Amino acid sequence: MKQGKKGFFNNDSGAVAVYVAIGIVVFLGAGALALDVAHMASVKRELTKAAEAGALSGARSLWPQDLSTATSRDPNCSNATNVALATTTKNRVESANLSTGEVTVEVGRWDYATKQFTPGISVNANGVRVTASRANVQMVLAQVFGQSSKNMQATAVAVMDFAGAVGKGCLPIAVNQDYAQNPGLTIYIGFNPDPEDNGGWFALPADGANANTFKDYIRNDSCPPLHIGDTIDLQNGVVVSALQELAAELANHPGGWDVFLPVVDTPKFNHADQIDAFVPVRITEVKHNGNPKYVKGTVLTVAEAAAALPGGGKLGALAPPKLVQ
Repeated sequence: MKQGKKGFFNNDSGAVAVYVAIGIVVFLGAGALALDVAHMASVKRELTKAAEAGALSGARSLWPQDLSTATSRDPNCSNATNVALATTTKNRVESANLSTGEVTVEVGRWDYATKQFTPGISVNANGVRVTASRANVQMVLAQVFGQSSKNMQATAVAVMDFAGAVGKGCLPIAVNQDYAQNPGLTIYIGFNPDPEDNGGWFALPADGANANTFKDYIRNDSCPPLHIGDTIDLQNGVVVSALQELAAELANHPGGWDVFLPVVDTPKFNHADQIDAFVPVRITEVKHNGNPKYVKGTVLTVAEAAAALPGGGKLGALAPPKLVQ
């Protein structure tokens, strides 16, 4: 009898079923957890994609689609709001389009120093914030712990602002701020020997403000990238060989040559000064012979500089739309 009882207590064949049952529960739980995690990640990605698309399209719509039709350097906040909402609701989350009630659009100003967005419709608005949300996203494993769904959201901020920097290739001409502030103004830059003028030649100090540098900037697009705050050497006086290079290049642009020029807050072009902003100008004539010699152009309201970064003064040169958060 004692031997029989001993055999009974030492028989662990039934424990296998218990282990298998526990293993199945753990396996199913892990599978359910993996499904929940994957589903939440998928929903988050879809919400993020929708918010980013809406913010970028909204920021771009602060300005006319055809920038040449712009009549003001003030942003169109209502248009940006409408386009951002329309774009965001075209995106699908969990195989269903976002509704207008799931999208919040705010127009406002992005501060580059603090990296903070402040909502508010104003003439200084430079960005759009979009929040895309989806309530009651269903979960599997979480139901065991009393939570069957979760509310989720994603937020994105995009800007389309005036240029704080432009890429390589700027022409060696700087413009006086007083003239850059007047869209539609026709200017004649005469490079007069007199130190008072509306514009003049420039070069970076390391390159030297001379005819060879000016021609190199024009012929080879060799002017390095420029940033607001950079110091440039200003020079007045007619440089015929540089004007000839400009005239030759203008011949390749029969409808006018749209360029982005640095702006300085001075009428004197015979000293070093800092760049305050960038302005779009359409060059229409270069007079390099006879008297007087000049570069003629029209100050544009706004234009987009492809190789530019945002964060500059409100003088018409726009950087492309960019996500900042």
